[in-house]
Amino acid sequence: MDYKYSGRTSIRVWAPQETTITEDKPGGGSVPVIQLRQAGLRPRIRPYVTSANINGTPFAKYISPSNIFPTKWTYIDQLFGSSSKWAQNQISDCLNSHGECRRISEDVSFTPSRLINVSISELGGDVVLEDDTSISPGSEYVALSYCWGGYDPDCMTTADSLEENMRRIPWSKLPETFKDAVRFTRSLGINYLWIDSICIVQHDKRDWHRQAGLMWDIYKHSHVTLVALYGSSSKSGLRSTSMENEVTKVVEFSLDQHRWPLYARLPHYLEFSLDPDSSKEIEKRSPLLSRAWAYQERMVSPKVLYFTESEIIFQCYSHTNCECGIFRNRGLTVGKPSSIFWDDHRFKNGSQGTPVTTEENQGVWEWVAGTWRRYIVKEYSGLLVTKPEDRLAALGAMAKQFQKLRPNETYLVGLWSGSLIEDLSWKCSDLPLKENRRGWKDTLKRPYSLPTWSWASLQSGVDFPRRILPIGREVVAAVSEASCDYEGHSSLGLLTKSVLKLRGKLTPGMHFYSSTRIYHEKVHMDHDDDGYQCIPQQQKVYLFWMFADFRVSSQERTTRYYLILRREEEDKNIFSRAGVVEYTTTINENTWNMIDTSKTYEDAWRMLDKHSVMTECEIR
Repeated sequence: MDYKYSGRTSIRVWAPQETTITEDKPGGGSVPVIQLRQAGLRPRIRPYVTSANINGTPFAKYISPSNIFPTKWTYIDQLFGSSSKWAQNQISDCLNSHGECRRISEDVSFTPSRLINVSISELGGDVVLEDDTSISPGSEYVALSYCWGGYDPDCMTTADSLEENMRRIPWSKLPETFKDAVRFTRSLGINYLWIDSICIVQHDKRDWHRQAGLMWDIYKHSHVTLVALYGSSSKSGLRSTSMENEVTKVVEFSLDQHRWPLYARLPHYLEFSLDPDSSKEIEKRSPLLSRAWAYQERMVSPKVLYFTESEIIFQCYSHTNCECGIFRNRGLTVGKPSSIFWDDHRFKNGSQGTPVTTEENQGVWEWVAGTWRRYIVKEYSGLLVTKPEDRLAALGAMAKQFQKLRPNETYLVGLWSGSLIEDLSWKCSDLPLKENRRGWKDTLKRPYSLPTWSWASLQSGVDFPRRILPIGREVVAAVSEASCDYEGHSSLGLLTKSVLKLRGKLTPGMHFYSSTRIYHEKVHMDHDDDGYQCIPQQQKVYLFWMFADFRVSSQERTTRYYLILRREEEDKNIFSRAGVVEYTTTINENTWNMIDTSKTYEDAWRMLDKHSVMTECEIR
């Protein structure tokens, strides 16, 4: 028997004999009641089944083959009770069952410079800031990731309040998110908590640079990181409601004196989806996910507890689960690529312990280089920072992680020396027409004082040409010189000088036609989220050939990738970047059969190469 309710939900119930449907109206609402009459066999029901207490309040249980034992959905006042126990079980299972997670957690020698002690009973609930002179080396601690939201809490550490905070931080000075984090840390049995606004001396440039350089260590070695997805500031708290408030009673089963109400809820909004509207819903409900600093905090942390409005989601290197049990090992929109967790041991020659060259480990190296471009930069580039100078600093922990995977390379304002030609071929994501208010602009806004060849110089999401196998790639341009100098001699400091010189084929103008080949041109002009780069009609544009992708199949296809450059100084080969262009030619099967392959390529690109000159270009 199938019973369809509201034309949207189908519930399949098998009963051996008679089934009747009546209407029940608890609380004034109309809810269908399915009555099952027993006839020697128990009815088999496989829906989202719940039980209810005497008042009809649901204690929801989710039953599936992978979750045999029911898990109760918790109330908000049980956040530090059953939710904490659930989180402890997840962490324990991770450390006991996941080899990769256990191996990374073995190194516990790191201790942050400052931590908040939440366990001193003599303080009567208050907390105190301690430095590494009084913290035992290797002490476990919890880290917090949250939205500042333009709010500076009273407990914030500054040069004036440092001594006071190291004596005592009154409970009344902590905003709600910090209070929840303290309670949850205590419920986990952990003595220490790290919160940036308390553990870093604010408005102290020297301390900020020192601590910013430790972000990888701080989050990498935390016992667990609490991620406050729900709140828009530290005043919001970790959670606002309980799971039973998200469910709706849609039907009820009854058998004799027994009743089983059935409840439904919307899918997890963090579940991976190709629906373009899902990203808007995620940003609306989880403002933290649009913030640049928070990106590396959750990516680097081995174990993460995401606090949504109503429940907790656990994520480690190997596993994902949520309190209600539905999300076990399913894809999250805040997922992590496995390659970022590889340590440099995968690039070492066994017993020798020497770095493996790119040639020896080409496949792994290409995967890591591609992960940086297609995953890290693509996701991070569209995120927001409050201070423009933090644009690259907020990615510093991820850069440090990848530096371990690329020990012989130099990090260059968001790009890497070993794959620089391909890294330079980034393209700005297309602007929706409704957001492209000003159309074309002669000059782009570059608030970060970075060179035009770095994607980080623009507040814009970026992407890269994706290499889809089976495709060959030939890098044509060569790097003559590439270097960056930073204030304080750290890649997290402000950039003071950069040099990029490339040698390759430079072609003036963009007029290339051939009646014997089919060309597909894709032009991607740079933009600053407020309009696209416009080249004045009287100004020459130059194309600089970077690399080519080619595929051999029933149709032979080649795509060339060029930088679009504009000359900055007359009679000097000094340029700035304005965009990228892709030229694709396809040779159909008939042409393939009649014409020699090498001559075909020569003819197809003859017009494009006719006016190119081998040139060394400096790009600023």
